[in-house]
Amino acid sequence: MKKIVFSLILIIPLFFLSGCGTGGAFQSNLTSVELSQPNFNIIARDMSGMAMQGYILGISISQGSEVSTFGLAKVAGVEKLYDTAIKDLWKNYEETHGEIEGKKLVLVNIRHDTELLNTILYTQVKYFITADVVEFVE
Repeated sequence: MKKIVFSLILIIPLFFLSGCGTGGAFQSNLTSVELSQPNFNIIARDMSGMAMQGYILGISISQGSEVSTFGLAKVAGVEKLYDTAIKDLWKNYEETHGEIEGKKLVLVNIRHDTELLNTILYTQVKYFITADVVEFVE
């Protein structure tokens, strides 16, 4: 009996110290664009994209546009939240406004939102990107 208790004392901390984790920090890319000329049109407002991750025995924390998740094992979702959410935004845009190839499109007014679910056994992150789409004309 003592061996079992001693083994559990050694194994349980290792169980909680190992596992999976993701973190996201977003770096802003600033480009100066002159908008004093009437050379652009806002062609879509509030386009959005979403990505999700789920882990067992974990916790998720969000501060601004940064999301950190620590868990034992990922059981749902994607690896890259930001990348997947942007791709989903452009897919949603194409479904409602047509192809993007050959167009001079820019995302403006970009907003990042997260929705977290933390329970004792499961943690889930939903990451949302919402933006307006501007097309430059010549």
